Amino acid sequence: MANTYAITGATGNIGHKITEKLLAEGHNVRAIARTAEKLQSITEKGAEARPGSVEDTAFLTEAYRGVDGVFAMIPPDFQSDDYRAFQIKAAKSHVAAIKGSGVKNVVALSSIGAHLTEGAGIVQGLHDYEQHLSQLNDINVLVLRPGVFYGKYLLADGCHQKHGHLRFAHSAGCLPTHGGYQGHCRRSCQPPVRS
Repeated sequence: MANTYAITGATGNIGHKITEKLLAEGHNVRAIARTAEKLQSITEKGAEARPGSVEDTAFLTEAYRGVDGVFAMIPPDFQSDDYRAFQIKAAKSHVAAIKGSGVKNVVALSSIGAHLTEGAGIVQGLHDYEQHLSQLNDINVLVLRPGVFYGKYLLADGCHQKHGHLRFAHSAGCLPTHGGYQGHCRRSCQPPVRS
């Protein structure tokens, strides 16, 4: 029997794989992403395009209505003037849409570090997201906290190509991409201190 699933971030690194797997298994997928253009390749494979914003509660509620399960994530929006406010709005929108749509099964993407109540940088918004999700009653919620996901950083960060590490704009420093290191680098593209 085919089920119907709503997948937010359906054109991203994780959502795209989930969408393709569900379609290959014969399920129906409502693919959610910001624009119809981004969804074209997935709709050609059989998904139903649902272009819109995760900040739009009415849109998400309708996209979630009548599905058997939801993959709910807060997609990155690094163009936002206030990233934290974006995360809070998206988290509240997801939770309100889950409640309003009547969906009973949710898999939510979070991150390693989301258990921290402070000092987690942009991951702090995912901590808050998990807190909002924990208030849902009579709904099966599974929160996934994957470790580091490099995504497109390896392609975009010249620091990686020059020094073998990834640079992040917070005090946690850099992540090695090969060979390991001691210490951490600064915001500028400096090689890590090796001992």
